[in-house]
Amino acid sequence: GLALGLSKPDALAIAATAELLHNASLVHDDLQDRDTLRHGQPAVWVKFGANVAVCAGDLLLSAAYASLCEITHLPKLPALLALVHERVAKAVAGQCADLSTATSAVDDLAAYKEIALAKSGALLSLPLELALLASDSGAWAKQARDAAEALSVGYQVVDDLADVQRDTQSGVLNVMSVLQRAGRGDG
Repeated sequence: GLALGLSKPDALAIAATAELLHNASLVHDDLQDRDTLRHGQPAVWVKFGANVAVCAGDLLLSAAYASLCEITHLPKLPALLALVHERVAKAVAGQCADLSTATSAVDDLAAYKEIALAKSGALLSLPLELALLASDSGAWAKQARDAAEALSVGYQVVDDLADVQRDTQSGVLNVMSVLQRAGRGDG
């Protein structure tokens, strides 16, 4: 944001928005996937219960919108808020698609890629897209989104392989869990 000429407060508002959304998605994802650890610590739902995790994730989501309202270029705010909503909606659709494969593997590479693009790509591209839009450099948003989406597919593959490795080391790996994890983009 600063490299694009945004003021420090505007760059900070965008950064805080992205970080709050990211953490909201992690709290909800851990609960939905029943992942018990996040960064080596008990997941929110494990430490405080599922109800608190839902509320905490929702509060983080709401705080992200509030953070974006700190932007100093008020005429930009409607477009910025609309973009945040579009990306959150896409991430939610990706998470729903991911969860719908919980009992069966995705046997189509294109379907796996679409889930990864929606689930991870939408939120990975958002900080760049917001900074570009806020700085009147929106013409570069598609290229930023394409780069972030490519990164998200690579990230999801690495994350899924790490999940399989973790399951192998813990002794809970079986053929069905490998197929399910590979299909779901678990993590």
